[in-house]
Amino acid sequence: MAVLAARGPHPDSRVGGGALLDVDGIINRLKSNMQSSVRRRQAEPSFDCKNCGKKYTLKNNLLRHTRLECGKEPQFPCPFCPHRSKRNDRLMQHVSSQHKEQLYAGRVEMPILQ
Repeated sequence: MAVLAARGPHPDSRVGGGALLDVDGIINRLKSNMQSSVRRRQAEPSFDCKNCGKKYTLKNNLLRHTRLECGKEPQFPCPFCPHRSKRNDRLMQHVSSQHKEQLYAGRVEMPILQ
């Protein structure tokens, strides 16, 4: 290791006009971002639905829940089967996982996400 340090940085670690790539800085930022992400996931839910009691860590998720899901019937029908979904993105997941052949065959045009 000492031999490598004595020879200086590897030529591939230079970027553009010869500036050194700060690998340690990048690694430290990645570690910090991962730790922040873990802390967010481990945080206690702080936004509760007053109708059903579901808990959310983000206010936007609670707002989406109350607008589209809580106490509402599914409003997005699958064009291939009787399945209905309360959210358009969940319908897209259903179609892409359950109806690949039909979707790629071009038998129906899917609605555009709004």
